[in-house]
Amino acid sequence: MTKQYSKKVAFFDLDGTLVKKDTYSLFIKCLQDNKLCDEQFIQKDKELLKQFVNGTLNMEEFFRFALLPLINLNKAQIKEITDNYIENYLRPYVYEDALKLVNSYKSKGYYTIIVSATIDVIVQPIASKIFNVDHSISTEAIYNNDIIIGEVDPMICHQENKAIKLKKYCKENFLTLEGSHGYGDTINDKELLQCATYAHATNPHPLLKDFALTNNWDIIYFNK
Repeated sequence: MTKQYSKKVAFFDLDGTLVKKDTYSLFIKCLQDNKLCDEQFIQKDKELLKQFVNGTLNMEEFFRFALLPLINLNKAQIKEITDNYIENYLRPYVYEDALKLVNSYKSKGYYTIIVSATIDVIVQPIASKIFNVDHSISTEAIYNNDIIIGEVDPMICHQENKAIKLKKYCKENFLTLEGSHGYGDTINDKELLQCATYAHATNPHPLLKDFALTNNWDIIYFNK
């Protein structure tokens, strides 16, 4: 007997959509304050950020760089870092309105998913500890016997790959995108939001706002 697709999905980008600041930048601040990266790393990170803004950044190269301070750490050591990060760096920048929104979908029986380009080391604990969503999809760090080795899955969860990964996960887990709601804040979320029956441009940057207006998408802003 063929299993039927059942639960509807509500999916959310993370940075700028559910959280006011860039989660990766806050994580680097946490590493720096706890002397887990040096000044040379910080300067290189700033250079790569400029490349990202200019649209010239090699995303796979960037994520390999981002993992350098964590190489040879095991999952227990990484959890200690991310626990500190979430409580002392990330939590103050979570939109209260975003928490209420996610919880409203959970109470209605939707399957909730965070979809982010950021590395899973950062995304997974935020998704589970802050938003308590059913699943998160992100760029995947590669482990060997629970040890970070500094490599990432080449399927970077960015732009159209967000949509590809979401559709693949939903198909494999018998979730339907019919009647789904999607939330994102930048033009990099365009393909992701096009997966939704109901797309919501959330705290949108100008390019996404223009696209949303052209396509009669909902536009919302979180005030707190």
